[in-house]
Amino acid sequence: MPKLDWKSERISKGNIAVIALLFNTFSWFYLCRLTIGKLGCDAVIYLTSIVVSSIVGVFFLKKTKRLLVLKIWVVSGVLASLSTIFFAKCLLEWGIIFTFLLGVSLGFAMPFCLDLLTKVSTVENRGKIGGAVLFATFSVVFILYKSVLSLDLASTGIFLALWRCWSLPSVFLFLEKMFREDNFHQKTQRLTLGLGKRTILLYFIAWMMFSFIDSFQTIVMNTKAEDFALFIKVIEPCVAGISAVVIGAISDVVGRKRVLISSFALLGIAYAMLGLFPRSYIAWLIYSIINGAAIGSASVLLIIVIWGEVAEENSVTFYAIGEAPFFIAEASSLILKPYLISIPSNSSFSLASFFLFIAVILLLFAPETLPEKTLRERELRGYIEKAKKVREKFTKG
Repeated sequence: MPKLDWKSERISKGNIAVIALLFNTFSWFYLCRLTIGKLGCDAVIYLTSIVVSSIVGVFFLKKTKRLLVLKIWVVSGVLASLSTIFFAKCLLEWGIIFTFLLGVSLGFAMPFCLDLLTKVSTVENRGKIGGAVLFATFSVVFILYKSVLSLDLASTGIFLALWRCWSLPSVFLFLEKMFREDNFHQKTQRLTLGLGKRTILLYFIAWMMFSFIDSFQTIVMNTKAEDFALFIKVIEPCVAGISAVVIGAISDVVGRKRVLISSFALLGIAYAMLGLFPRSYIAWLIYSIINGAAIGSASVLLIIVIWGEVAEENSVTFYAIGEAPFFIAEASSLILKPYLISIPSNSSFSLASFFLFIAVILLLFAPETLPEKTLRERELRGYIEKAKKVREKFTKG
């Protein structure tokens, strides 16, 4: 197999700005999510408003200059964060508005930001860049977790505003030529047309199934697996962060499809193992490692990478569709929590394993999104390197 190439992507202002925006956006989402949970606000409204505003934004902002949209996007996030301070004295009455503003300020231009990665990076390096962004995100959120929870309401609002604000200078790093009409104002496809295509449909259904399984199982395990909280709250996030960058790089070499199939299949086996040995620490350790790796691979490929590769014209629309399952699944798990906690653990593990294997079958029929030409070029370079080593060996001999 060809070696991983970590130096092939040329670092430019566009790379730096997109990486900064994505890292800031993802980390800000999790920090806002922590804040909403701490304040007891309805996270369902936050998650739903992200999905709705993302899809609506695709249609209402498609003719707006991209650079202006990004500036408004970041500034609106700063203002939404500061709204925490104004709602501090009447939080119970204004909690819905507060969570709604945070969700809309995050969602309405998120597909546009994700789409920028396809404009400043080559397809054979997109996994590495996406993995690096998620690694930084998971690491920072893990470090700041207790700090955010310990702040009072006003301090939390100021912190969130400052965190969102530091990404604003990165918007000005973009060169104006990146936003010419022929590159960024492409025709928007209908959502039904995108979902009707075989490739989109197979990946979307598999991603939806994984998202629901992960969200539902998180509820079940947090309520019934207190003895294994260390595995769920510490090992999984750490593995997810590390695996995002490693698996992202691997997917640039072997392809996206192989990585996803391997991750989902192994996770299905891990759930089956928990069903057989629900009180085994070894089984929980194996599951936590595999689940963390699956979360890392699914996040980098099915949130950041794949939707920009399957789009024929306007990938903004596909990103709006592709990011939806993550938020919909988490919102659904919160709504259905009273019913989920009543499901026996063994039954939930068996169901999760069953649906993951269905997702694997769907992925087997899905086309590879990494271009065949790229895969063959990497294989050829690997053969050439081996031939050079053999030649040098015989020459020295």
